[in-house]
Amino acid sequence: MMIERLSARRERKDAKIDSSFLVESVLKILRVKDGSQKLRFCSKFYSEVRLYLAGTDCPEWGNALDRIHSSDEYLFFLAENQQLINETCEAAGYSPSQYTIGSLARIEDNLICDSAHGLSLPPWATEEAMTKMTDVLNVNRHFQYSDPTNNFLDTGGGPLLGRMLSNIQAKINNSSSLKFIYFSGHDTTVLPFLGNFGQDVGPNPPYGSCGVLELYKDSSDNYYVQLLFRNSTIGMEKQTLMIPGCDDLMCDYATFLKAAQPLANDNPAYYCNNPKTNLFKDQLTEQIR
Repeated sequence: MMIERLSARRERKDAKIDSSFLVESVLKILRVKDGSQKLRFCSKFYSEVRLYLAGTDCPEWGNALDRIHSSDEYLFFLAENQQLINETCEAAGYSPSQYTIGSLARIEDNLICDSAHGLSLPPWATEEAMTKMTDVLNVNRHFQYSDPTNNFLDTGGGPLLGRMLSNIQAKINNSSSLKFIYFSGHDTTVLPFLGNFGQDVGPNPPYGSCGVLELYKDSSDNYYVQLLFRNSTIGMEKQTLMIPGCDDLMCDYATFLKAAQPLANDNPAYYCNNPKTNLFKDQLTEQIR
């Protein structure tokens, strides 16, 4: 059985992100001492990190977001909630030039993280204020992740799913000895990943939740895939989810592939930089129909 696990986490706004410590930790585990080996590993590690940063070197993803954010519906939504954004950002100590929905999202991230770890919240972050923030940001996420083109290019949508399918295929072909693959992500990674399979895990996955794809093989060498979701609000219990098009929770591989492949972006660099030849748009249109 091979498991691919994707977990959501949040980081404090003031945290300095330095992944070098993670590289060194992994190198120690693998006992990599040779300088050339270390260089190759670090290059591979950092390229993987960049692959899953939404919008990194991806003009088409930026264009998709611009299209969404300039729509009449989105601009109306933003105007309707600008007062809440302004008041919250002011209370959190932001300058007027930073009164944006992006700042609101960062504020909510910090507050949810602090709350989850038992830290005290500022007096203005009442239950009512938190509910209002969450409601606005959930609608904001809906605009982004209900757009198939954007989801195909975004971190937890097409690129991650494409990598997972490649890993599963490698295991089936006996070209990989890995039994467990772990991706560390955020709520904005888990949401489109599970959303690709038509799962309602939102409007936003809970803090510390986890999506899992498991690959099984029976005694007749038939392969099956299972999709699971661990909701952190109910402890370590995992819920098995139905994959669209499957007749059983244990979905046969061919049916799973038919559902997942049109949504998988197995070449992010190409699709990000060749918008005029993005054949995936036709695939997505057909999938939606």
